[in-house]
Amino acid sequence: MGIYLNPGNEGFRTTRNGTYVDKSGMISLLNDRIGRKDKLVCVSRPRRFGKSTAAQMVSAYYDCGCDSSELFDDLEIAKAPSYREHLNKYYVIYVDITGVMDSAEIPREKTVESIVEFINNDISREFPDINIEKTLAMTLWNVASAKRRKFVMIIDEWDALIRDPRVPEDMRWIYLQFLRSLFKNSQITDKVFAAAYMTGILPIKKDGTQSAISEFNEFDMIHPRAFQEYVGFQEEEVEALCSREGMDFAEMKSWPRRWRGSTARSARRCSTTASRRCGVAYFAYRDYYLKLEELSGGKGYADVVFLPKRGIGYPALVAELKRDDASEAAIGQIRSRNYPDALKGFDSEILLVGITYDAKEKKHWCRIEAVGE
Repeated sequence: MGIYLNPGNEGFRTTRNGTYVDKSGMISLLNDRIGRKDKLVCVSRPRRFGKSTAAQMVSAYYDCGCDSSELFDDLEIAKAPSYREHLNKYYVIYVDITGVMDSAEIPREKTVESIVEFINNDISREFPDINIEKTLAMTLWNVASAKRRKFVMIIDEWDALIRDPRVPEDMRWIYLQFLRSLFKNSQITDKVFAAAYMTGILPIKKDGTQSAISEFNEFDMIHPRAFQEYVGFQEEEVEALCSREGMDFAEMKSWPRRWRGSTARSARRCSTTASRRCGVAYFAYRDYYLKLEELSGGKGYADVVFLPKRGIGYPALVAELKRDDASEAAIGQIRSRNYPDALKGFDSEILLVGITYDAKEKKHWCRIEAVGE
């Protein structure tokens, strides 16, 4: 068992020891793709949608270095015909890009180099008879051909390096070339990988410099397709959780309805960041935008970012929400902390939106500026 190669099932075991909503049915969707051209999957969602938990689940299921039967035998996936066929049958490589980048010991410009080094170290310990080549792709080919077993590669928060403004542009290019060498390599990809599963926040961009990962089949919030019920919570799941935790489901369910039915007058009653977010979120965006909260960019996190749906032609919005402060201060924070850098390369005009609530006057104030102003 290594850190990156066959990391085991302790992460998912910890999840199962707590409150867990069964999302294992997603694994059958991945099993159905093994050995096919559409075996490369990327699930794009904002924060707090359980992406990392799902990645740990996938890792625990496929990892041949452990026995995960007890973790899955009572879950939905156990009913699938493919359950035993693929359970703990593959070498797994699991990389949390955010975890690597956040390490104080690793300079950001060394991120890709460090990932390759860490994986190679695990391979050397597990397979001392395998030659370590100049590229990770060739090293993995050596393992797969010698051991007659393929890999499932899992990359959590794959786009963290792409959207971090502190990462130099040439480093982004190196990273994308690294992904291309693994997943867009006609001599390597099909021979090495049974499947690959990536998570991210921003949708994959299919053109320009990011075409290196265009081979992945993407399931985002706008086009979730078969993965919809397995990422985030369904209504019946929330009801079951409320029952388990002794909460009033009917009361909780009424919250978004209250906001959708609110008037501008009721919106002015907002007094916390959370409630202001709800007000902004439910008024008009849903037909035109994808909403992302606390998007990492520049020197912090933008409160709310709205990405226009494809083909709609609207600008992207970066919003900062304040209480008892000037809207100019909200705009100033967006600029001083470089929040728009989170959308670097996004093919749309970007507007900065500062919204503040004056608790004394019970009024909202809003200021909108273009990035270049």
